[in-house]
Amino acid sequence: MHSAPAVTYPVRASWPAMRLQGLIWLAGCAVVGLWCWQSDRLGWRQGMGLAALLMTALAAGAATMSTRRQQVGALCWDGQYWLCTATRCPIGTPLRVALDVQRLVLVRFGGRCSLGWCWLERASAPGLWLDLRRALHARPPLQGAAASQGAP
Repeated sequence: MHSAPAVTYPVRASWPAMRLQGLIWLAGCAVVGLWCWQSDRLGWRQGMGLAALLMTALAAGAATMSTRRQQVGALCWDGQYWLCTATRCPIGTPLRVALDVQRLVLVRFGGRCSLGWCWLERASAPGLWLDLRRALHARPPLQGAAASQGAP
């Protein structure tokens, strides 16, 4: 089996991701608003729903601000390790795909990476998009004695 190709992909703020987050929040607003409107009277449950809307609005605002402040850089895969030049992520930082919707991918950095979560979008570099997705979904290479013996 062939390993994923080495790829360097640009990292920048993702406007489609922010729009997607906004649409999801608006859908939540519609559901809570419809629930409150259909209720005979407003009680503590509806109050909790409205409080949850307020808290998610604050969280969405914070996420939008952090996305706007996201530094421009590159996410590099050399065939074995990930490196993000936009942050202080050390070489070999674990990277996991949290959500893949074909044109947008949400990844999570592990370890001591200051970035945490990052949206990657196809529009940043369409020619490298398939290589990036192959690298994101590739299994890490086998190392040591297990690799020489062909163990899974």
